[in-house]
Amino acid sequence: MIERQGRVETIVDGVAVIRIEKQPACNACGARSLCGGDTSIRVHAPPHLRVGDCVTLALSAHSLMRGVFYAYLLPATTTLLGALSCAGYGDTCAAIGAFFGLCLGVIGLRILGRRAMKAPSILRFHSCGESR
Repeated sequence: MIERQGRVETIVDGVAVIRIEKQPACNACGARSLCGGDTSIRVHAPPHLRVGDCVTLALSAHSLMRGVFYAYLLPATTTLLGALSCAGYGDTCAAIGAFFGLCLGVIGLRILGRRAMKAPSILRFHSCGESR
């Protein structure tokens, strides 16, 4: 299970926007300049959740692996299938087929991402500044 701490920024219609701050290990990472800094995520808000509360979010390893599968394998597979389906008509057609296969994979990823991806859940509440 992957856990991260965050603070509730807003709650609208039962959906909370939680800001997750960078981890201390991010400061030592060589790719830290590529990250966008703090991240905001939307989760279902329990009735007693209030703006400003600090929470710990949890995401199962299974959900993470499913997301990785969809994000990498689906577009790659549709790109390859698009290229192979048009390869008999020349290199230009194969490139066009690969492009349309990639587009189809990205569209499929958006559709499957909404249906199959599970959002993290709020695991526990804690006082701000307390790690657990």
